[in-house]
Amino acid sequence: MIIPEGVKALDNQVFAYTSLSTITIPSTVESIGSPSFENCDHLVEVRVNRMTPFTLRDDVFTDIAYNGTLYVPKGSKALYDADDVWSNFQNIVEMEPEEIIAFADSKVKNICVENWDTNKDGELSTKEAAAVTDFGNLFWGKHISSFDEIKYFTGITSLADEAFYFNTSLTSFTLPSFITSLGVRVFAENYNTKLSVDPDNPVYDSRNNCNAIVETATNKIVAACGGTEIPSSVKTIGEAAFFGSLSLTAIDIPATVECIEKDAFYDCRNLESVTVHQTIPLSIAGDCFNWWDQDNGVYQKTKATLYVPKGSKAAYETADGWKDFKEIVEVKFGDADDDGEVSQDDVELVKEYIMVGKAEGLNFSNADMNGNKQLNVADIVKMINIIKSKNSQELDPEAAEPQPDQEEESNDF
Repeated sequence: MIIPEGVKALDNQVFAYTSLSTITIPSTVESIGSPSFENCDHLVEVRVNRMTPFTLRDDVFTDIAYNGTLYVPKGSKALYDADDVWSNFQNIVEMEPEEIIAFADSKVKNICVENWDTNKDGELSTKEAAAVTDFGNLFWGKHISSFDEIKYFTGITSLADEAFYFNTSLTSFTLPSFITSLGVRVFAENYNTKLSVDPDNPVYDSRNNCNAIVETATNKIVAACGGTEIPSSVKTIGEAAFFGSLSLTAIDIPATVECIEKDAFYDCRNLESVTVHQTIPLSIAGDCFNWWDQDNGVYQKTKATLYVPKGSKAAYETADGWKDFKEIVEVKFGDADDDGEVSQDDVELVKEYIMVGKAEGLNFSNADMNGNKQLNVADIVKMINIIKSKNSQELDPEAAEPQPDQEEESNDF
């Protein structure tokens, strides 16, 4: 039994003849009527959150109760030992103070206190947080801005479907090491959330600072957002991974991706550019890139332009899901000088554009390797990987493709 903070007095015989085994008395209580705990034969633990003992009649607790243990705040044991009545407890033990969580977001604090403040003190301690085992959908649509304090909720091992759905103000979220199971659409319908994973998480990672949550064993992106860059080690874009990523305007799908699951890019209503590197279209659901038009109350086809490898446009124009793009444009990826091959000359041309803005002879679409309508070092790295792959295959036609982690080459020119 936990008496909430704010209670100032306990009436006569309020708990007499009950099967009460434990009682927590808040710091606000100043008096207890008698005999409030008469014949509480099972009472073995009394916790008092008050530093200085208040006057107590000697018949408040029966002899049986005094055989239990009295827990008092750290630093107050001597005062209770010196009191004529409180000292009748056979054992008096000092409690370690509970650490109170300082929440950065008042909305998060209100939700947590309302649901898990077991001692009713208006705060949430690390102990109370650790006892929580399920968030359910309590944070759905609450527009929280941060939840770094999730690190204290060590009893949580999974996040339910749509656990943080429609939190458009959430700026960042780090998945702790103890959460090893994620539902679908956990972060759907959010704007610029920065996603990362604790390096000690045994199931998920956020490799290459990709701004997404990747299932390590399967190389599957399970949660992403507007700023996500898909690493070339990813093989699967999971169900609803980008669902409702409202700030997503461009996405590059590397050649290593073998599967795009249902609803992967559903309701990415501001998507303008999708770049794919597969010469044969992957099988996707027809509505994979559809979006919800709130103004007209209907589902719409994607407004984005699809950039595909040279020679594959006809295949994409007849493939379900892909054929619905507003425009399909063929690109010779990496061929910045438009001479029909990718070479060091293309790398030098892009370097010159980045460093001094020279655009003469530059085919921007070919050079824009990830379709984000800007040229930077990431495009150069992708070009270099194509060149390395081509050189390797010329030396050994059966040589394997370069490993995906080669994306992390030096950015030095």
